[in-house]
Amino acid sequence: MHLLATIILGGLATAPSAFADDSAASFVPLANLDALAVPAGSFATGLSSDGSVVVGSSFFFDGASTEMRAFRWTAGAGMSALDSPTLALPSSFGWRVNGDGTVVVGSAGFVDFPTVEVRDGTFWPAADVSPLAEPIPLSYVATDVTEDGELIVGGTREDFPWVIPDEAFAYTDALGAVGLGKLAGGSYSQADAVSADGTVIVGHGDANGHVSAWRWTAGTGMQLLAGLTTIESSEAAAVSADGTWVVGYAGNTAYRWSVAGGVEDLGALPGTLFIRARDVSANGGLVVGVCTLAGGDVAFVWDAMHGMRALADVLTDDFGLDLTGWDPLAATAISDDGETLAGHGINPGGELEAWVATGLDGLWPGPWSDQGCALAGVTGDPSLVGSGTLTGGSLNTLALSNAAPSAMAALFAALSSTPVPFKGGTLKPFPFLGPFFFGTDPSGAITLPFILPGIVPSGTELWTQWAVADGAAVNGVALSNTALGITP
Repeated sequence: MHLLATIILGGLATAPSAFADDSAASFVPLANLDALAVPAGSFATGLSSDGSVVVGSSFFFDGASTEMRAFRWTAGAGMSALDSPTLALPSSFGWRVNGDGTVVVGSAGFVDFPTVEVRDGTFWPAADVSPLAEPIPLSYVATDVTEDGELIVGGTREDFPWVIPDEAFAYTDALGAVGLGKLAGGSYSQADAVSADGTVIVGHGDANGHVSAWRWTAGTGMQLLAGLTTIESSEAAAVSADGTWVVGYAGNTAYRWSVAGGVEDLGALPGTLFIRARDVSANGGLVVGVCTLAGGDVAFVWDAMHGMRALADVLTDDFGLDLTGWDPLAATAISDDGETLAGHGINPGGELEAWVATGLDGLWPGPWSDQGCALAGVTGDPSLVGSGTLTGGSLNTLALSNAAPSAMAALFAALSSTPVPFKGGTLKPFPFLGPFFFGTDPSGAITLPFILPGIVPSGTELWTQWAVADGAAVNGVALSNTALGITP
């Protein structure tokens, strides 16, 4: 069956409900643990699933020298320090946090400013109520944790002749740290992120003479990400909650990768010298990271509809937030729903400070947009609205309204658009498959739900437009506007 026929006819289903979040957007500086530390400052590296908990690290004066402490932040409690394991190294670093914000993972080490050294993988099993940490024996770093907090990933270490990474691991209380292996011919590996359920782990190791990104599952073992450059370094920084999407960098390219779609170049801001993708939303539709320009770092946000944009411009222009004096800015983490971001930057006082931006409803524009070209009928312009995420297996809807009542209607659908004249108006889905014939109800509406097959590649365009028999239209046919959906 043709892809469009599979989408429109093979995927008919019950229409979904929709919910809106009208909470106001905010940009919140998180302060730091010790304003008297030299230097003073903080940076954020992780968010809980709903964005209510931020984790990271802050400079801290311990009475003898400036060290660092991992922190956990909430709107109610503010920033709380998370200690190093008892009798361990003087600094602690927080990297990421589990779904409900109770389990934080990171490292212990020390600071010899401006150098920061990590030594022991560490986790805080009850960070919501206790700052006490537990070390992961023989580990170098703990980088991520599953939704339920039961599985932690990171890397073990070699201690001679100096501390260096050794092997990626997956740790549970029951089994301890279980090695995940290394790439063929490689000398080390490190896990950098894990899916919500622990079935997909991504990271980096050495292969082909340089650092290379990999993906691990129990069925495939550790494999290079197919399609990435093999002549330049690459890393995998994050993986979506369901394990479908991987983001990171390859050479001087930020990428989004999936098994089905392979590598997608996310582009770059003008003047970019260096680029890193840092995190991805649960549905893979939003990616955040940092572009390094001649003047410093610029945080970016990417989606398939807009491409890459400077985050500061989006927050000020689209959400009305005041970022005066914050420059440069880095984005490092995103909540599952894409409505909360975290990162750090140089604040108006000239110090490094962590921040969180919340209430960003609409940051991900969704996959649907109105492409116009309606032709009026008896009640004016028929209106077509697409809804749903257009992810594989998702429930989506094409909803026609304000058309002639109880009338024959034809749905035109196409995977591209070369507009052509049609019945006195313009038909945008062309060359089309179909048309598919339906009838409007007595109110002049049609609701057509469909389930998108999992086989549809990322970036696929779906152009749709209705033609409705209408004696009041110019040539007896009214046209709806065109709805364009782009798979994330």
